[in-house]
Amino acid sequence: MVVKCHSEEEARTEFRNAVEDGIAQKVALVEKSRFLYLSALDSLPMGEIPDFKPPSRRWYSVTVGRFPGVYNGPSGLAANVTGVSGAESTKFMTRAAAVEHFVSALESESVIQCIYEIERVPVTHV
Repeated sequence: MVVKCHSEEEARTEFRNAVEDGIAQKVALVEKSRFLYLSALDSLPMGEIPDFKPPSRRWYSVTVGRFPGVYNGPSGLAANVTGVSGAESTKFMTRAAAVEHFVSALESESVIQCIYEIERVPVTHV
């Protein structure tokens, strides 16, 4: 919940009330990254194109992102890498080249999935 206050005094009062009512929380976005290995290949996106979507001439190998894998076209790419520290995506002209790059990255154990979790901790005192 967000409360708009018109003065610092009003903000302090609202915060104290929220703490006393047990609804004030400290919120943090925590990154929990993990390496992906070649054994995970079958479960990762490898550039499949849905029937309803015309194929793009660009292919991307995402080796560091929320959902590493091979993607056709920029659709969904921004959501995969935006806000990811050290995100890596490489553009290719063919699916085969993108897959080769991605598999090579898996073999060298340099593919990282970035997982973000929101942690909420109650504030118990002012």
